[in-house]
Amino acid sequence: MPFKSKAHVVPFVVEKKFLWWTRRVTRWRLTQDLVYEGNSQTFRIPAGFETDFASVPTAFQAIIPKRDPRYSEAAVLHDWLYASKEVSRKDADGIFRRVMREYGVPRWKRNSMYYAVRIFGGL
Repeated sequence: MPFKSKAHVVPFVVEKKFLWWTRRVTRWRLTQDLVYEGNSQTFRIPAGFETDFASVPTAFQAIIPKRDPRYSEAAVLHDWLYASKEVSRKDADGIFRRVMREYGVPRWKRNSMYYAVRIFGGL
């Protein structure tokens, strides 16, 4: 597999203010580097990087959980690619879909997640 290790993370809570209310949100921090080696590209996500794994609306989390062993690392890589701007948003989304395919995520799920980030990613 292209990831050289599993994502080792610790949770922490942040408060996000929306208009007149505050919401507590769990985020995750890498405790060691996470390295992805593709055919022609290598990406190193540094320890300390913060992620929310897959940004899935609550209404859909029963069928697409925020964390799943088949795509958690792909979600961290995707978050890193957006944050670091190492590649374009379109390429980041394509890499996300390719990594999910490499890890055996069913076609319907990876395509649903891919089109969701193509439409809503970066908002």
